[in-house]
Amino acid sequence: MSTGAGDKKAAMPVYVAAGVALTCITLLFVMIPAFALPVLLQKGSGGVFSWNWQPYRGEFGILPMLTGSLLLSFSTLLTAWPLSLAICCWTLDRKPGALHSLTQGLLRFMTAIPTVVYGFAAVFLLTPLIRSGLGGSGMCWLGAALMLTLSVPEHLRLTAFSLGMNREQYLRHVALPSAGRGIWSGVMLAVGRSAEDTAVIMLTGVVANAGLPAGITAKFEALPFAVYYIAAQYRNQQELMTGFGAALLLLLLAGGMVLAAGRIEAGYQRRWAGNN
Repeated sequence: MSTGAGDKKAAMPVYVAAGVALTCITLLFVMIPAFALPVLLQKGSGGVFSWNWQPYRGEFGILPMLTGSLLLSFSTLLTAWPLSLAICCWTLDRKPGALHSLTQGLLRFMTAIPTVVYGFAAVFLLTPLIRSGLGGSGMCWLGAALMLTLSVPEHLRLTAFSLGMNREQYLRHVALPSAGRGIWSGVMLAVGRSAEDTAVIMLTGVVANAGLPAGITAKFEALPFAVYYIAAQYRNQQELMTGFGAALLLLLLAGGMVLAAGRIEAGYQRRWAGNN
């Protein structure tokens, strides 16, 4: 009896922490839509779903920011996905050794590096290369996408090789299909992650009032920087409410990618379980 009471008492801090976290998340999802929806539902030429951002003239269009975030996310994905998949296949195909261990260690270490460090490195390493090779200031959409780019069970391998498969057949018919749920859910999470990152894009080319990017070497706008910029320098209540609108769109974009990743992973898990 005393043991049960002791267990409940010991678990109480966990329940309190979970309750506080749940309350904060609930307040977040209540507060942001409460402030954002009136602005997002506003009609007229000066509404948020327009292309002009000129607060001093009463124009609060955030479509360039939304477009910039989507372009940045999917251009990052076009570079990161093939590169990441190739590295994974290479490490999976390699026999354990010094190079294999070094590669895996570096990949794990890269995941622990704060994104602001990647952005700082880009200012002194990547930006000059883009400036000398492609012209312009070097602070651009391409630089941001490239810097954002830098963010199978063993028994299946043995079974495949025992059936006479070579390494190419094993990767194509066993490893990649079995890892499909992780690959596609990772894609969705990567889109959401690159859409909400602020530190890297602040140091590689995002600016206020840039409009739509004229090309990969042009400056651009993005939702996370808009939220930061508006919160720090808003001039009136309407501009602040527009910041809440941008925050809600960013939340829906990132949250939608997380939900899509969960659905894809669950679907692949059911399919793989059914095949086995």
